Amino acid sequence: MLLAKRMDRPREAKKLLATLFASPGTVHVGSCAVTVHLMPAASDGERASLRAFLADLGRRRLSLPGDPLHRRLAWALK
Repeated sequence: MLLAKRMDRPREAKKLLATLFASPGTVHVGSCAVTVHLMPAASDGERASLRAFLADLGRRRLSLPGDPLHRRLAWALK
């Protein structure tokens, strides 16, 4: 639902999410955060929807289970 409400065609949210999960990327582990940089194959409109979706997730201040430092998990699009 977080992604669908950001899209022009919300019925395609599942497909766009699959594209995001299948996209190549890099992970940077810092002292305060774990940042995942993703490079999805998406149109400009889809990228805007994904950026808003990932910003929503970032506001939830998630961390990886088992991380003793409880570093914040962050996402970015390249």
